[in-house]
Amino acid sequence: MKPTAIVLACLGGEMSALGVVRSLGREGIPVIVVSEGSDKELEASHFITKFIIEPDYLAKPEYGIRILSNIAQQESKRPAIIPTADPDALFVGRYRDQLGEYFNVISPPHDLVETLLDKGAFDQLAKQYDFPVPRTEEPKNLSELKAIADDLQYPVVMKPKLTSSGGSEAILEIVDHKKSLRVDS
Repeated sequence: MKPTAIVLACLGGEMSALGVVRSLGREGIPVIVVSEGSDKELEASHFITKFIIEPDYLAKPEYGIRILSNIAQQESKRPAIIPTADPDALFVGRYRDQLGEYFNVISPPHDLVETLLDKGAFDQLAKQYDFPVPRTEEPKNLSELKAIADDLQYPVVMKPKLTSSGGSEAILEIVDHKKSLRVDS
């Protein structure tokens, strides 16, 4: 029997988790999902051997590590732990050493995860290695955004520097007269 994969599914990451679950399941890998909440479509997958709801596994890292290590210790073979969304990747990267005592950790080092998820830091990394990436601006406040809004080439995709930054309403107010805009939060 193949080792189990523990798939992490934070709130908002359920569809990514479902894709991972299906891919692993088709290869005959048993899958346990640890999720912050209920998701009917994810829970309905016939590839999942166990669905565990743990709302605080990310918010309380010591608790999350303890819960996940308990799950791992119940397996006959050392399981893999697979993050499927940004918050999960940050958690696994940040606590990689502790989780590595119980899991095969499938994650780059924490500093690289942070760099890849921070739009500004990623832009610097991309430039360092001459990766072709779209123009990136990092206004520090709404006045700086107003100053660059007229110089942007539309259509534009605007994203907060970090996923949890917010502020979409103010951005839309500044650039609503433009041809095309997509704001992700």
